[in-house]
Amino acid sequence: MKVLVILVTLVLILMNNVFAETIILNSGKTIEGKIIERTNESVKINIGYDIEVTYYFDEINRIDGGSATELFYTSPKGKHIAEGKRYFAEGKYEEAIKEFRDLIDIEPQSFEGYQNLGVVYAVLRRYDEAKDNFETALKLSPNSSEPYIALGKLYDELQDYQKSLFYYNKATEIEPENAKLYFDIGMVYNYLSNPQKVKDSFSEAVRLDPNFALAHSGLGGVYLYFQEYDKARNSFIKAKELFLKEGNVQAAEEVENKLNSFKFE
Repeated sequence: MKVLVILVTLVLILMNNVFAETIILNSGKTIEGKIIERTNESVKINIGYDIEVTYYFDEINRIDGGSATELFYTSPKGKHIAEGKRYFAEGKYEEAIKEFRDLIDIEPQSFEGYQNLGVVYAVLRRYDEAKDNFETALKLSPNSSEPYIALGKLYDELQDYQKSLFYYNKATEIEPENAKLYFDIGMVYNYLSNPQKVKDSFSEAVRLDPNFALAHSGLGGVYLYFQEYDKARNSFIKAKELFLKEGNVQAAEEVENKLNSFKFE
């Protein structure tokens, strides 16, 4: 009976492997299974015994030797998005611009095309072109937070802080649980020399994400300003702990220097 069970198991393994594909994740993990569904964003894989697992494009490095970009994005739209993002990541900005423009040529109402084009222009500090593209993306998808956040960052860089706050606050209406947004809002209030608003914003960021090291560090600085020394010390200690957990030794050392530099009375 045991031999029979072993033989049956071997047959099942062999049958599964005949049709299996090898998926290599960005983490280095290897998945064996049969791809049963593909989209422009993900693949669904049967890993055996009718167990289905979905992996998204940004999680996957290769499939059976072919790059994830080539295997996923076979449609013209998807290919332009993937290639544009790849060029952007490699710092090949003009090539990225061409891909996103080509996408807009074939799909004039492409939110992804305008949004990504705006990002490239912003990195190149071509702010007028970036603004135009973000505003077009916003018109095409008014319920998306990305254009609001992008415009908030753009006006922050241009030191037009009231406009920056306007767009960041609009983004919080769509993503009220986004801790990073509240941190960015706090930084704008810092530039506007409004410490109470900085404190409120950083506090909200920490409430939403208790593991947000940078927000804890910023909050420590605000508590120092208000002479709330116990709270300042606790925030810095928490920030140092979180930075070390992230492997950010330099940031942890900077926080340690703050702890050693100030008298917490």
